Amino acid sequence: MKRDGSSFTDHEVHRLLREWKVVNASGEWYKCTLNDLRRAIHQIKTGEKTEENRVLTFGMRPEQEAAVDKTITYFKSFKKENKDRNAPLPLERQNAFRKNLCQLSIG
Repeated sequence: MKRDGSSFTDHEVHRLLREWKVVNASGEWYKCTLNDLRRAIHQIKTGEKTEENRVLTFGMRPEQEAAVDKTITYFKSFKKENKDRNAPLPLERQNAFRKNLCQLSIG
C-alpha cells in the first residue's frame, strides 16, 4: 500500500528497476540486491527518491559542539597531568551522553 492508501503492483517495481538499469535476467526476474528492492518499494510507497548509497550527515547543534569541545579539553588536560592514566568521563558528560543516546530515533 502507498501512503495515500492506494495499492501498487509488481509492475511498478519492475518499471523502477528497469529505470535504474537493473539487469532483467528473464521475465519477472531481476538481478538486484535486497537493498535495491527495498529502495524501489520505499520509493513507490512514499514517493521519496533515495540515492543508492546514501550517507546521512548531520551537523551538530551548537550545544553539542560546545559539549564535545569541553570534553576534548578535559581529556587533553587530564592526559597532560596524568600521563599513565586514562581519564574517566566526567559525570556531566556521562549524563549528556545518555540523554542524547535516549533521544536517538532508530527506525
